[in-house]
Amino acid sequence: MRTPIVAANWKMNKTQAEAREYCRRFRELVPRDFPVELVIFPPFTALAAVREELSGTAIRWGAQNAHPEPKGAFTGEVSLPMLLEHGISYVIVGHSE
Repeated sequence: MRTPIVAANWKMNKTQAEAREYCRRFRELVPRDFPVELVIFPPFTALAAVREELSGTAIRWGAQNAHPEPKGAFTGEVSLPMLLEHGISYVIVGHSE
């Protein structure tokens, strides 16, 4: 049986400091052998803080969007190679408000 996934999209909420504090509190609530895969999707500006706080825990993190091109003149976009540097293994694709 596949492990269920529970995902939380933070949208445009939480600064780096707020994300750091949230992750510190949240990680204490989730045991390493938690039977559900938890994935949070912070804004791009908080990815580094989330990675620092959640590395080595059962909680995963992902990106809210990704551009398919690896590089180029795409203002405001973030590529998959850029996201991989942040330990991303999940991306929300095709989401519309």
